[in-house]
Amino acid sequence: MNSNLFLANILLSLIWAFISGTLSLASILLGFVIGYVILFIIYGKEADYFRKVIHIFIFTFRFIWLLFLSNIEVAVEVLRIRPKSAPGIIAYPLHSTNPLEITLFANFISLTPGTLSVDISVDNKVLYIHALFANNPEKLKKDIEKQIEKPLNTIFN
Repeated sequence: MNSNLFLANILLSLIWAFISGTLSLASILLGFVIGYVILFIIYGKEADYFRKVIHIFIFTFRFIWLLFLSNIEVAVEVLRIRPKSAPGIIAYPLHSTNPLEITLFANFISLTPGTLSVDISVDNKVLYIHALFANNPEKLKKDIEKQIEKPLNTIFN
C-alpha cells in the first residue's frame, strides 16, 4: 500500500501543478504537501507511508546541514598553515543487509566532504571509508553511525 500512496501523492502533486498553472519545483512541492495532507486525512495513521515521508524530509535537512558543516571543516583545514588532518582508511561495520540501503549509505558518505567510500567487503558487512580526519577512528565510526546510518535505517525499516 505504501507504493500506491506514494504514486497517488505524486499524481496529486502533478495535478496541483497543472491546476495552478505553474509547472515549477515550488508548485510541485506544494502539491506534494497538499496531497500528503489529503491522503493522511483519508487513510490516517495506519499507513506506514506517512511516517517514512516525515523521516525522509528530516534526513534530507539533517544531511544538508551535515554537508554544510563538513564543507566548512574541510575549507578551514585547507586554509591552515599547519594542517591537523590525519588521513586514513577505516573499516566501518555495516548494520544493514539491504543492498539499496548500503548503496545509499556509501553514496552519502562519498558526498560528504572529507570522507569517501573506497570499497566494500565480499560479504557486504564492512565498508572501507577514506577519511580526511581519521585521528580517532572509533569516534568517526560513531559519528557516521549516528548522523547517516541510523537515520537511513529508520527510513528503510
